[in-house]
Amino acid sequence: MKRWQKTLALGALALALPLALTACGGSGSSSTSEPATVEKASGTDAYLVKLSADATRRLRIRTAVATAEAGRTVIPFSAVLYAPNGTTITYVSTKPRAFERESIVVDHIAGDRAVLANGPPPGTRVVSVGAVELLGAESGVADVRSTASRSSRAAVVFDPMKFDRPATVDNKWMPYKPGTQFVYTGKSIDGQKRLVFTVTDLVKVVGGVRNAVIWDRDYTDGELVEAELAFFAQDNDGNVWHTGEYPEDYERGKIVDTPAWLAGVKGSQAGIEMKASPKTGTPAYSQGYAPPPVSWNDHAQVFKVGQKTCVPVRCYTNVLIAREFNPGETGSQLKYFALGVGNIRVGWLGKDPDKEVLVLTKLVHLSPAALARARAAALKLDRRAYTTRPGLYGKTPPAEKG
Repeated sequence: MKRWQKTLALGALALALPLALTACGGSGSSSTSEPATVEKASGTDAYLVKLSADATRRLRIRTAVATAEAGRTVIPFSAVLYAPNGTTITYVSTKPRAFERESIVVDHIAGDRAVLANGPPPGTRVVSVGAVELLGAESGVADVRSTASRSSRAAVVFDPMKFDRPATVDNKWMPYKPGTQFVYTGKSIDGQKRLVFTVTDLVKVVGGVRNAVIWDRDYTDGELVEAELAFFAQDNDGNVWHTGEYPEDYERGKIVDTPAWLAGVKGSQAGIEMKASPKTGTPAYSQGYAPPPVSWNDHAQVFKVGQKTCVPVRCYTNVLIAREFNPGETGSQLKYFALGVGNIRVGWLGKDPDKEVLVLTKLVHLSPAALARARAAALKLDRRAYTTRPGLYGKTPPAEKG
């Protein structure tokens, strides 16, 4: 049912303090009176952002020195950005009031620090406050030079400081109340399908925030082919973020693969699963990112609103349909969401390889005893993940009862 392959990207790229940008070599001319100028960095595809002294003060730009720890470069977590193309970056200060983006690979997040597997050497000054505004300035000029719409590149910043009650997921299109269980039936190219999606009462810290924990089981022709823990957190604006998952793929009852990913670990990034106020005509957005071998890179876009559909549970009106897709592929998965309920139907569009069709056949709230059994099963998966994926899962604390 899930083809969510998710990129924590940068969005709201408009500057917090508007800057009158001039692109050197572009249609405008550079002037010392301009608060910011952006020019192509020599020998790279990046741009060099130069700020006036006044703009630097007003934007409260601050830098920090990258340090070394156990042979790894360590920078403030606030210096880590996720660009619209899925890459992880930071801004380094090359000279006073001049900043250039540099690609990095995050090994893991430790509190308010990011430990890098690859990046600038210790001693480099990185922008710890104001980096979002610098990317906004650079992206704004890049958009002017390209035929791409600026709005199509917009995304939202995953900022752990903007999650006051993250494990409480009450988005009206995707409410995850502990103890709720969704059962879907249908078919795909693989055979007859049955999915059991349970909202546990567990929480797990991923990406620096507490997440609701979903226990998901996928059956094909009556055989369990996948069990999964998925992690979701809601920000203060009401957006639901997907911060990672631990799946186990089975063949004849034996684990054959565990393609897990967690935001902030080994270059993976959180993405939006459901916006607070989804609207038609808005750009597609990344649902998260994980580099190879997981290669998680799904996107979503509001396809239709105000629809009506009937499933075995009941008929629903004012239904939202989201189109989920992997860039570069011609097929899409369609997900239908009902207000106050969540996902009620799954379909497909174009040359979707799975051709999965599912309908909500059962929606229940588990008894305390049934919820306790679900919690125990989810905790068993969580514990096993530390054995099967120690280098990844070992970067997070165990799940616990919320």
